[in-house]
Amino acid sequence: MSALEKYRGLAHLLGVAVVLPLLAWRLALADTAGKWREARRTEKQLTALRTQDAAPAAPLLVVGEHIRDGELLGEILCGPGCCEVVKYTPYVANAADGLAIHTAEVVLNTDCLSFVRIVDHIERTMPASRLRSVSLRAMVPRGSTRPQLYGMLIIQQIAETK
Repeated sequence: MSALEKYRGLAHLLGVAVVLPLLAWRLALADTAGKWREARRTEKQLTALRTQDAAPAAPLLVVGEHIRDGELLGEILCGPGCCEVVKYTPYVANAADGLAIHTAEVVLNTDCLSFVRIVDHIERTMPASRLRSVSLRAMVPRGSTRPQLYGMLIIQQIAETK
């Protein structure tokens, strides 16, 4: 029996016990662990930023009705960025016990950067209103070959009914 054959079992055991886990770590788990560490670091940074920028919460109930009175439309048109309001549909989603949830569906024809600026402007200047849905669509209108960007906002506000 040669020395190579004598230690073959030990070599296989060493390969299974040491080399296989090292290969698994290098080929599969190292990237995952790196991404996990990066996600935890980013989460800590976001938590720190949230505590720094923590502003007092806006009141849930407001006296003025920005959606029904049309002030929301004025904020969109007078806000940053140029846009064309394609559709504005205000309606009462639910009314009970002296409270009403006013909802507005606003469709804008604008470019992406202006749309983001408008959304940011609404969130900052109208704290009593909450954005419930924001979506972007590129559609080709009839009679045109160029696609246009349409942004849809669904905004809600809780107000007292009279």
